Amino acid sequence: MTRPLAWRRVICTTRLLAHEERAWLVTLPTAVALLTALLAPGYATTYATAEDLARAVAMSRISKTLTALYGELPAAADAVQLAVWELGALTCLLLDE
Repeated sequence: MTRPLAWRRVICTTRLLAHEERAWLVTLPTAVALLTALLAPGYATTYATAEDLARAVAMSRISKTLTALYGELPAAADAVQLAVWELGALTCLLLDE
């Protein structure tokens, strides 16, 4: 198979898969953007002090279930990392339904 023919097959397959999964390719980024827009303002007051943030990170690291489902949150995580971690968890829950 010549190189241009191989690339055409790859491109054709990619276009076909994108066409078949177009609903998810639109819905998932939209859902993530919507969740981010809804949750982002709340993080300004949720972890008002460094102690609050450290407590939330510690609680998330204690649960082996949360770690298995959503990955490990670094011990020195800041509010942005915690927000992204929680958003990932919520996205997984949405996809599970």
